Amino acid sequence: MAWLEGDGPDEGLLRAARALGAQILKADSPKRLRQSVEPWGSKRFLYYHERRLALRETQGETAVSADFCSERLKARSRRARLEAAPKAAAATRLPELWDATAGLGVDSFLFASCGARVTLFERDPAVFLLLLDARARALSDPETRDAASRMRPVFGSIEDLEPCALGGV
Repeated sequence: MAWLEGDGPDEGLLRAARALGAQILKADSPKRLRQSVEPWGSKRFLYYHERRLALRETQGETAVSADFCSERLKARSRRARLEAAPKAAAATRLPELWDATAGLGVDSFLFASCGARVTLFERDPAVFLLLLDARARALSDPETRDAASRMRPVFGSIEDLEPCALGGV
């Protein structure tokens, strides 16, 4: 994976990227390191496009980014309590939810919009950085700030947690 300079990432994201790189290099086993990096190798790169971090394959034309501030997602978050999964979570009054496969974080953002605290686990380092970037931008938007403040991205797999962290499960 490579970085290309564009509009320029903010210093907080650069620090997070460096810390994530150090964490990956300290992976407790070579197998875990290979699992997080090898599937893509140098076939993709991160860059700044339209004031957001984006991920693109070297041979591809389409960039992927996480964006909790898009008008479409903002509108959807205003109606989130009407959607099946957030509605069920709100009915059970769960204080905290864990998203074991966060991806770009859309589902987690909808749950957070309904008032849930959400921990987002993402084991792909590039996608994790997309989540951090989207959350940072959402924290600076008055309309998405509350939901973003209830989201906690975590780099790694939920499988790496000790059983006691899962409540004895």
